Amino acid sequence: DCIMGISGGKDSTFQLHVITKVYKLNPLVVTFNHTWLNDAGEYNIKNSIEKFNVDHLMFTPRKATVDKLSKKSLSTIGDVCWHCHAGIDNFVMQTAVRYKIPLIGSYKQNSFRYFF
Repeated sequence: DCIMGISGGKDSTFQLHVITKVYKLNPLVVTFNHTWLNDAGEYNIKNSIEKFNVDHLMFTPRKATVDKLSKKSLSTIGDVCWHCHAGIDNFVMQTAVRYKIPLIGSYKQNSFRYFF
């Protein structure tokens, strides 16, 4: 029905609840693993996937690439996790295009975007 990113945090978990329980949609859930997930984040993702009974894809870049990007973005723009923000937005969009999913649920804007 749609696609959305999930990080394991409360915002994306709540949005997944809204999409599945309120709107009654069956989303493809995707995660950009910035390689810094702690045990709680990993648990929350696995628990959410199970509780909401959704399909899930995760992309994990090489640790060396993440470290290089983090150092560069910290010195350039003052944000050590710029790759996190860019990664999830791009991974959601790339996956939507790849699987021809026109409806994107966005927990950042708490909205839906329709493409295609």
